This record gives sequence, C-alpha cells and structure tokens, in this order.
Amino acid sequence: MKDQPVSSIMRRQVVTVDRGAKVAEVVKDMATRNIGAVVVVEGGNPVGVFTERDVLKRVVARGVNLEQASIHLVMSPQPVSVEHTETIGNVAFQLHHRNLRHMLVTEGGKLAGIVSIRDVLGAVLGISEGGEAFEGE
Repeated sequence: MKDQPVSSIMRRQVVTVDRGAKVAEVVKDMATRNIGAVVVVEGGNPVGVFTERDVLKRVVARGVNLEQASIHLVMSPQPVSVEHTETIGNVAFQLHHRNLRHMLVTEGGKLAGIVSIRDVLGAVLGISEGGEAFEGE
C-alpha cells in the first residue's frame, strides 16, 4: 500500500473558502461538515490551510474575534502540496517530518484533493474511512 499513489486515498471533494471569509463562519462550517481542515483560496488558487490546530493556536490562544476576523489572518500560509503520483509512503514521511496533519494534492499544478494523516494511517493499516478493509487487503 505504501507504494501506491496518494491519489488512491486522497479526498477529491476539497472544501475551500475565500481568504476574506469570517473565522466564525468557517469554524461553524467545519463543525457542521465534521472536517478538520479547509483550503483557503484567492482567485481560485490555494493560499493557505485553516485547521482545527489553527483554531486553537491562532484564534483561541490569541483571543481573536471570530465574528470580525478574516480567515487569511489566522490560516497557515503557503500550504504544502504533493503531486497526485507521489507514493503514500513518501506522503506519510513528509507529514511526519514536517509535523503536518493535512497536505494538498495537486495534478498538473492544480488542486486535485487533500490527504490527512488519518487517511494515510488508514491506508497503511488497510482500513478505509468506513472501517472496512481496502480491496485487495
């Protein structure tokens, strides 16, 4: 499984938000969708990632006003990405080495998906998101 391309486990439906979106709206949407990260875009291009960790470190810990602050003020800028052909094993290494929980996946320079450390762990263990074993495992 570690030699398979990350495209085999990435989530293709990436939730994006405009860089001017208010933090409160984004956090509520993340909670409703039960997701840990959104991609912040400007003109359709990724400029950052906003995660649950950012909520704690960059919003709550700093006392940011959720209703007034725009997401670009508290996002993690310059998101790390890998090409869709990168192996799951290398993505796992990069996530661990860079202390990340989410990584963007590109195809031909365009956003194609997102992968989380949980997705990678599930793949390495042979478990899909629903708890069943991946085909061929």
